Amino acid sequence: MQQNTQLLRHTFATYSGRQMANLMMSLMGSIVDSIVISRFLGVDAIAAFQLVLPLTLVGAMLSQVFSTGIQTVCSRYLGSGHIDEAKSAYTMTILTIVPIALLWLLGIWLCADTIVALLGATGESAYLAEGAADYLYGAAPGFALMMFMPTQMNIMFLEGKSKYCMVSIACQLVINIAGDFYNAFFLHWGLFGMGLATSACNLVGFVVMLYGKLTAKGGIGFTSKGLKLRKVMAVVSIGVPSALSELYVSVQTFVVNRVLLIVATGTSVAAFGVINSLYDIFSPFLLGIATTTMTMAGVFYGERDKAGMHNLFNISLGSAVVVGLIIGVVGMLASPALVSLYFDSSDEAFDTAVRGFAIFVWLFPFYGINKILQDYYLGCNSIRMTYIINTLENLVFVVLAVVVLGHLYGEVGVWWGFVVGEVLAILATLVIIAIRKRRLPRTTDDMLFLSPLFDKMEETTREWTVGDDLQSVGGDLQSSPLEQVKKASSEARQYMLSLGASEADVWLVTETMNEFGELITSLGFKHGKHHYIDIRLVGYPRSILHDEIEQFKKIDQSSTREVEQIEKQFIEKQANLQSQHSTPNAQHKMDGWVFRLRDNCRQFDIDKWAAVHNDEDVKQHYPAIGALANRADEISYGYTMGMNYLLAKI
Repeated sequence: MQQNTQLLRHTFATYSGRQMANLMMSLMGSIVDSIVISRFLGVDAIAAFQLVLPLTLVGAMLSQVFSTGIQTVCSRYLGSGHIDEAKSAYTMTILTIVPIALLWLLGIWLCADTIVALLGATGESAYLAEGAADYLYGAAPGFALMMFMPTQMNIMFLEGKSKYCMVSIACQLVINIAGDFYNAFFLHWGLFGMGLATSACNLVGFVVMLYGKLTAKGGIGFTSKGLKLRKVMAVVSIGVPSALSELYVSVQTFVVNRVLLIVATGTSVAAFGVINSLYDIFSPFLLGIATTTMTMAGVFYGERDKAGMHNLFNISLGSAVVVGLIIGVVGMLASPALVSLYFDSSDEAFDTAVRGFAIFVWLFPFYGINKILQDYYLGCNSIRMTYIINTLENLVFVVLAVVVLGHLYGEVGVWWGFVVGEVLAILATLVIIAIRKRRLPRTTDDMLFLSPLFDKMEETTREWTVGDDLQSVGGDLQSSPLEQVKKASSEARQYMLSLGASEADVWLVTETMNEFGELITSLGFKHGKHHYIDIRLVGYPRSILHDEIEQFKKIDQSSTREVEQIEKQFIEKQANLQSQHSTPNAQHKMDGWVFRLRDNCRQFDIDKWAAVHNDEDVKQHYPAIGALANRADEISYGYTMGMNYLLAKI
């Protein structure tokens, strides 16, 4: 019985949907800002708003360094069962963000006029300077709060506390919309009032999220243990490649604004502002898939689960292509209706924006591929590939295509530049993969850059899936989940014995499978919902099991080059010790085991479990579970991405 993809697909779809909703609601405030500004404050106001967008993106970049980094680091720690390490990394990250946010606030307040001049509000465009500076003065406190909020949001999603994030974002949206319209119809404070509305909505969202974090029970909290600088450096080293996209897009936006001012007029810049706002409407669908890909890749990387990473790549890339094509068709057909949210059909900028977005929207299928590759490689620690794809896409090819085509074909060339740049980035990535792999990429394995350690673990790994809608192996009739567990347990027994396991270890692992399977299927499987249990068993020579545990910690805190060296040394040591344990009946004698069990049932309550775990009746009815707690070198319970996790090293 081999593990299938039901649980992975179910979790991927559920988590992606939540991420899409979260991103869409979080971007809705900016979208509403653009609509109100263009409709009620005028074309010059939306042009000024667009002019300061590069600075907004730089702030998003700084925030993303920490939010992406902590999400990936914590997902790896959770995948390898090191919850205390996740807590210390989270605490150090928050302690680092606070002073940066304060400096960002003061910098904008003290230098707003200089900033808008550097962004292009000079010469013939100087008339945009006052409005752009006014917006920065009002929005600066909100920008500072946004340094913290994405990090906290990502952690709460990992903890399964997404409802508090959604409430926070809903409150932000209500306050922002109310503030925008109150400013437009009653205060008449122009772009300064729009900036204040942004700050007010972020403050309310921050308070709601803080309340949720302090009152809701989650696995990743503050700690005073293990607070070392290397923890936050690990977060930053992982977050930088992803956050660079924001910096590159900031440069990209700056260049496009300048090119449009040269080959067209300020009206085209206003149209570009609307196109960027429409991009915010559609991009959450692909960003939700990409964020889920990165997080799940981090979890599977922490487990060293090659099959999971292989299946994840296929699911995420296929999903991105389909969603990107749908966005392209819908966006092109609905372009006039969408632009009418911002401009009247009689406005000069209306036709420009409609024509521009009908072309621009076709970047989405190719952007989705590039984004999935970047976030997948980031999650599985192939950081160099993330850097390469990110730089080629956002800084090199898109900028180059916009500049060249813009000067050749004017405003229309600028819009086509985005699409051409994304296509060129994909082709260049395939060339780089072919060079590194020394062959043309034809299969999923050709696209992955996993260390030999994953292949080594696959040699002694077996996996099973139990579900309430799965067929019995080799038959047409559906077997009950408990019967599937017992069959998996029987296969696990034969497998462990074939590798030279002791009867004591065989009994402990297989009976734990049976006992947990009985508990989960009887208490966690609810009628009307599809539930699954994934079981994974990996054999090791016990003499290197402790070293293996330490490798997880070293790898998750090291650079790419250091990771390669650590894994190379570990593989060599594993091979030497396995050869010493060779027996006539088994290729490798294994006396150490890593047992992992995960399910998508209701969140497991660790506190309640601890309260009954030592009860004599429980020990009598579930002797293997009781023995596991005493025998395991390391054992952890966790909940992430809507899945309960049990990880035990025996």
